[in-house]
Order: sequence, then structure tokens, then C-alpha cells
Amino acid sequence: MRKRIDARQHLESLVGKTIYTLSRQRPNRILRVTEDAVVVATQKSPGGMPVQLGRIQNAIDRLVRDGEIEPVLLTDAVSG
Repeated sequence: MRKRIDARQHLESLVGKTIYTLSRQRPNRILRVTEDAVVVATQKSPGGMPVQLGRIQNAIDRLVRDGEIEPVLLTDAVSG
């Protein structure tokens, strides 16, 4: 059985860092983690937009369980 990846803990380790989208290599900067969301700055939203932690956790859990994730699921997870 695989160890569960905690989305909050992982995202907190990324605060202040820039990560890139897989498909277009667009930068996303992790600004902060709130009680129920991570705030991510993008080219379209440089001030940051919240992404619900529950959606991210669900996507991570599915990726770990199935070994892959459908692009539409990942997009839904991060776009709300």
C-alpha cells in the first residue's frame, strides 16, 4: 500500500516557488496556502486565484491509485 500524499503539506513546501504546467510550460507561482485553498499566481491572474485543496487532494489520490490522471480531471482540479 502506498503512502498517502498530503496535498496541503506538499503545497506548503512549494510556497514562493514557481512550478510549470505540463502541457504548455506556463509558470504558476504558489503564493500561499489558506485553510481550504492554495492561492496560485498565473499569467492570467498575477494577483493569484484560489484553488480548493479538496479538488487537488482528490486528483492526487486518483493519480496515486490509478497511476495516471485524465487531463480533464487535472484541469477541473485546478480550475475549480
